[in-house]
Amino acid sequence: MVKVSGNAWYWFALFFVPVINFFATLKISIDIAGKFNKGILFGLGLTFISFIFYPLLGFGGYQYNDATSSTESMA
Repeated sequence: MVKVSGNAWYWFALFFVPVINFFATLKISIDIAGKFNKGILFGLGLTFISFIFYPLLGFGGYQYNDATSSTESMA
């Protein structure tokens, strides 16, 4: 999830720190929603109702949009 959201590797370590892990999960979920061209509310859904929203991403018609790889391939 950390890699898909485009965050640095140390965000994974924040999952193991009490209280901070909630904020790390929140930020990573919002970043993942952004990679699928969805807004903050969808990211909050990924955080709080993940058993519904992650299958929506997986089985729905959403397309992953990694803007960093498309600009690197142009150069």
